[in-house]
Amino acid sequence: MDGESAPALKQPEFDPVPVPAQIAVLLALTAELFDSVPLDQIKDAEHAVRDAVADIPEEVRKRLDTADKLSDEDRETIIQIAGKSLARFQPTPEAKPEPKPEAKPEPKPEAKPEIKPVAKPGPKPEAKPEPKAKPPAESKPELHPGVKPNANPESEEKS
Repeated sequence: MDGESAPALKQPEFDPVPVPAQIAVLLALTAELFDSVPLDQIKDAEHAVRDAVADIPEEVRKRLDTADKLSDEDRETIIQIAGKSLARFQPTPEAKPEPKPEAKPEPKPEAKPEIKPVAKPGPKPEAKPEPKAKPPAESKPELHPGVKPNANPESEEKS
């Protein structure tokens, strides 16, 4: 990996990053301050945060060098200073045209309901009665001489 594409916090072998600078970069990372920095400018942005450590108040920097716990206020102070140092790396918003005041639509005249011509009532055609359906005729089996009605022909042949 060449030096130009080195990720944040990668330290050169003989040029270690001081602890306060590491903490400032880590807090800026966790506060997502690097998220909008273009990738080709990350290395320079990280150096800007490291250099901004000099702007951190002395009492807060002392806590960074010791094992004293940072307060929420200390963290917020460091994040604000880091944010200011990264402001120049933020992409500039594209020039947007000024928003035009919204024109109120002119009130439309009320639409009149469409009047459809009504057919003149004329003589009603006589209703023809529908023919009644005849019930289906019962189909009766054809009788052969010597066969009794309702008799099962198969049973007679066997007897």
